[in-house]
Amino acid sequence: MNKVFLSILVVLLFAISFASAADLTITDTVNATGVSVNPAESFSGSFKVNNVNPAETISNIDISSTSFSGPNTIPASAIVFSPDPISSIAPNGTQSVSFTVTMPTYQIPGFYAGTVTAADSLGNTTSMPLSFTVNTLQKVEVTDHSASAPLILTGEEDNIVSGTFTIKNSGNVDLSFSDASITHNVDLSDPDGDNITLTFSSIPATLTPGSTDQITATASIANNVDIDTYSGTVTITSAASSANFSLEVRVQPEVCEDGVVGNLDLTIEDPDNGDEFAPGETIELDVSVENNDNDELDVIVTAFLYNINEDDNIVEEDSETIEISDGDEESFTLDLVLPLNGNLNDEDEYKIFIKSYEDGDEDQNCDEDSIDIDIEREKHDTRVDDFTLSPSIVSCGDVVEAEIDIVNIGSSNEDDVYVELKNSELELSEKSEEFDLDNGNDKDNDATQRMTFTVPQDASEKTYQIEAIVYYDDGDEKTSKFATLSVEDCGAAEEPEEQDSTELPKADIEVLSSSIEAKDNSFSVPVKITNNEASQETYTVDMSNIADWAEPVSAKTLTLNAAQSSTLYFYVKANKDTYGKQSATISVKDQAGKTLTTQTLALDLGEKPSEPVETSTFDTLKGYFSSNGSSSTVFWIVLDVVLVIVAIVFLKVLFTRKK
Repeated sequence: MNKVFLSILVVLLFAISFASAADLTITDTVNATGVSVNPAESFSGSFKVNNVNPAETISNIDISSTSFSGPNTIPASAIVFSPDPISSIAPNGTQSVSFTVTMPTYQIPGFYAGTVTAADSLGNTTSMPLSFTVNTLQKVEVTDHSASAPLILTGEEDNIVSGTFTIKNSGNVDLSFSDASITHNVDLSDPDGDNITLTFSSIPATLTPGSTDQITATASIANNVDIDTYSGTVTITSAASSANFSLEVRVQPEVCEDGVVGNLDLTIEDPDNGDEFAPGETIELDVSVENNDNDELDVIVTAFLYNINEDDNIVEEDSETIEISDGDEESFTLDLVLPLNGNLNDEDEYKIFIKSYEDGDEDQNCDEDSIDIDIEREKHDTRVDDFTLSPSIVSCGDVVEAEIDIVNIGSSNEDDVYVELKNSELELSEKSEEFDLDNGNDKDNDATQRMTFTVPQDASEKTYQIEAIVYYDDGDEKTSKFATLSVEDCGAAEEPEEQDSTELPKADIEVLSSSIEAKDNSFSVPVKITNNEASQETYTVDMSNIADWAEPVSAKTLTLNAAQSSTLYFYVKANKDTYGKQSATISVKDQAGKTLTTQTLALDLGEKPSEPVETSTFDTLKGYFSSNGSSSTVFWIVLDVVLVIVAIVFLKVLFTRKK
């Protein structure tokens, strides 16, 4: 009886097991077949797992896959299911399952197939096929440079520089290359037609999937190539695939003597690329230098501003020497002061070149870098560039000459500019004549004004600050600069010596320069005036009789103590094409206008450049024979003899023909 019961139980269990296997099905598949995918990419799909048993819940259902077979094998780990496992499905219930299949990098192209299985806790399963095609992918990449990270070749004219870039086969088939595989559109000529030659070498014939290789780019920079950056795009092509990157050939002045060498690493912290500065401004440079050498190094940093268009070093500065231990980093600070009036056209291109190098061993350790800056001018900006007083140490009653250099660094022309000399303690207020200045980019943007003033007789013995003020922008703007004037030895003047019976003139005139040198048809005539009276006198000193060859000169007023002398300066502007010896008259008048004394000056403005004169053979011979001034008679005798010989020959020929 027991055996019959056990047999019935086994049959029932087998029946239940068979029934549960039939209770799991997979339906509603999405992307289970017909999908194409690239290597290293993925695709997704879904399906439904169904419990068709109307009475029983199915639990703990695992989802799995076989590996995928094709040209080679893709492991089962390439597919991921969600959810997995399925905790349970109610009677007649359904559970959606999604999946993602990711292709291995460089997967060989072709058709791949596998099987997806759902199995419950009792080991009953249901399956579906899953297949896809891996596409052929031809893909070349440049791994170390791009459009925003260019390959930079830096060198001087008449030099050869090289650099490398790396290409990679990121596809799943072999790639072939040749010289024709690399092209570029880099503009390699300067405006004068001087050229740079760009070549590529070490080009691989074939790259297998996933492999890399380095290619060398070489720039041969010809002599006289303009300093500039020559840039463009380099393209690498193989079959249907291409990649590109930016390349720059930077032609620059010599920075590191032997180029970048050794183990120093320089970084420009400040200013930033493209920052703007004005003439006269100070550029504060902040540079860090790292020593990657195995020894401590004494390091110097040098920086200079360069006008690329004019090939001109504007200003240069060196840092102090700093000792940097191996593996350490130090900061350097330098100031570059831009000149007020220099080669600073705001339409030109400017670079700051900086190098860090080992003191005394630049050929062993040197690194360099550069940044671009812009020169920007204010619309109205005129400065006193230099201001000097001559002499700067004087006595009461002395005449002082002020020389003021003015420069317009603004972007606009300035009309009706003038200069004032001021000091309230000396009751000084002198104004120059008005003049015009071109804008800061033009050559005629500066001028020099010379002015004189007399130190008062009652001035205190002390140091004075004389201010030179330039007014511009129709008088709305002004800038100034100070110079120091020391007044000393203002005691009572010595009594004039007893005069003999010969009466001296009331004032003496002495021209202090025996040689007057004209520059641009302008020159200065220093004239010393002496008061021969026993009391203080005020004189008017004038230069006249120059209207035929020079512009008029203003008269000057001078106050002198008894027996005191002082020097005046007359600034003369000769007319154009005025040469040879000229004359002028210096006259001294008292306050009533009476002429006390005069002196005539003889001035030599040089000879007019002579034009070449054609000389006949006759004149040449004549000059030769008369070169000593007394042999002209010899010349005429020789000439007569020659004429007689010619006549005899002529007569002989004539009578010979008649026979």
